[in-house]
Formats: sequence, C-alpha cells, structure tokens
Amino acid sequence: RLHRMMTDRTRMLAALGHDLRTPITSLKLQTEFIEDDDLRDRMQRQLNDMHQMAESALNFARDASDGEAARQTDITALVESLIDDMEGINTAVSFVGETRITTRCRPVALGRAIRNLIQNAVNYGGQAIVDVSDAGDHIEITIDDNGPGIPESEIATVLSSFGQGSLAQKTAEQGAGLGLPIVQKIMDLHQGRFD
Repeated sequence: RLHRMMTDRTRMLAALGHDLRTPITSLKLQTEFIEDDDLRDRMQRQLNDMHQMAESALNFARDASDGEAARQTDITALVESLIDDMEGINTAVSFVGETRITTRCRPVALGRAIRNLIQNAVNYGGQAIVDVSDAGDHIEITIDDNGPGIPESEIATVLSSFGQGSLAQKTAEQGAGLGLPIVQKIMDLHQGRFD
C-alpha cells in the first residue's frame, strides 16, 4: 500500500508539472505585449520562477521512476558538455579537470544531478569551478564556489522534498526545494554520495 501511495503521489506530481507548462508558456508569450517595461519584466520573472518550479517537479517525478540504462560513459566529456552549455548563459562556470575518466553510469540522470549542483554553486556561491578526478575506487566530481555552505543543522531540511535552507529563503534565487533531493536520489542510484 505504501508503494502504491508513493507511486500515485509521484504520478500526480509529474502530471501537475506537465500540465502547468502550457499555461505558463502561453502567459509568457502574452507578456510580450505589455507596454509597461517594469510590469512586463516583473511578470516575466515570476513566470520564469513558475516554469522552473514546474520543471523541478517533473525532474523529481522522472528521477523517481526513470528506467535509464547504465552505459560506459566518459565522465569528463559529460561534465565538459554540461559546462559548455552553461557557459553560454553564465560565465561564472569553469572546468579545471584534465584527466579522461570513464565509468558505467546513467549519463542523463548524472548530468541532471551535476547541473543542479553547478546551478546551486552559481546561485548561492557566485561561481562554479568543476573538477573530475579518479580517486582509485571511485570518481570524485568537485564543484567549488565562494558561498557560505549549508549549515549542518539544515542538511536534513535541504535534502527533504520542498525543503529550503535559510540562504535560499533570503535570496531571490528561490526554487521549489527539489534540486538537492533530486541529486540525492541520483547519487543513491549510482551508489554514490555528495557532501
């Protein structure tokens, strides 16, 4: 019964995230016709936030039921491609790794987790410097930033669905509180951890 309840809740979350996409997109298009620049910008920012929340809900639901097969993947190339995509949007992201490292993983899911962590580093730490290294029995992906970090007392909160730490609550970069729970699920899927 518990499994069925969790499955139903995950499906509901996915449906909600999916169904919100169309009206949000429609409203974003309509805001283009607003002549008042300040009003238009405010509305577009709010709609962008709503879009991000809907995408987070979809990603969370997808990660709970994703059946992506593991395959041999060049982790360095995966990280480099993510950073190349993000550098077009934000120049505060850079890659310092040099070693080519391959392993079996679920590259789409792993890419989603890395992207979430890079985005958090930029949002709350001002930059993201990413490295990939071979630690012998495991691979380490390090994302450094200039932020204060998450207080030990808030770790459980930020790893719970829809939970947000005090820093996120104080900034304009508020999300749905699903980014780090998604990362946790993906790390569990790969028998890994993040700290």
